Amino acid sequence: MEPYNDLSRDELIQRLLALEKEFNGYVDESKELEEFLESETNRLTQQVTDLQTQSAKLQDRLDEARKENQSYLHQISTLEDDKKTQIDQLTAKVRTLERQVIDTEVANDGLESKLRILELSKGNEDARTGELLERLAILEDDNIEKDQLLINTQQRVKRLETENQFLLQQREKYEKISKLMTINRTELKVSKFQTPPIND
Repeated sequence: MEPYNDLSRDELIQRLLALEKEFNGYVDESKELEEFLESETNRLTQQVTDLQTQSAKLQDRLDEARKENQSYLHQISTLEDDKKTQIDQLTAKVRTLERQVIDTEVANDGLESKLRILELSKGNEDARTGELLERLAILEDDNIEKDQLLINTQQRVKRLETENQFLLQQREKYEKISKLMTINRTELKVSKFQTPPIND
């Protein structure tokens, strides 16, 4: 740059005009740059605002998803507890049925034993009745105290017949009970392997 003292008046004016033009150009460029920077700043600010809005929405969705997840976990836990309760109830029911089957078998064995005793008793009474009838025939043939012995013997025969009838009734009663026990035992054994459905 030449020293301004060495310039003539016209050269100095030309130099000033050039500097003014250069300054005006710089000012114009500065304004354009300022406008560009301001526009870019606004654009970036809007992007940041949009990103913050999107981030807030995503955070809301994340919070909602977490709440739904907690709700699902609670429902799963409730279902597992219900299922465990149902399994425990079914297990207890199966054990109860098994005990009932055992009790029924024991009771049935007792009834069968009583039936055998009744049959044996009936056989003994039949034999005694036959024996009395034979004695009655002998008494009738021998004609010894015929009337009194006949009356006593007939009364005893009648009493034995009554007892025999009672034994027959008891036998029929125990046979019916035994049949019912056998049917109930069969139903219990069948129900033992029939597990009720579990609600999912």
